[in-house]
Amino acid sequence: ALRRAVYAEIIRLGGRRGPLARVSIPIGFVLPVMLTLIIGGVAESLHSDTGLIQVREVTTTGFSVGWHT
Repeated sequence: ALRRAVYAEIIRLGGRRGPLARVSIPIGFVLPVMLTLIIGGVAESLHSDTGLIQVREVTTTGFSVGWHT
């Protein structure tokens, strides 16, 4: 009887409608999206005009600059 009760509890927690699946599946989709947005926001704040890192555009004539034949 104890074995059946343990097995039933495992099925209830890990089954399709169990609380473990109800929590872990949405977190598996939401957490990566949230992390991507946070990392993108931090990167944008670092690279803005008033941010920590200043980025400026440099014009070149191509990859062969300095190669004179």
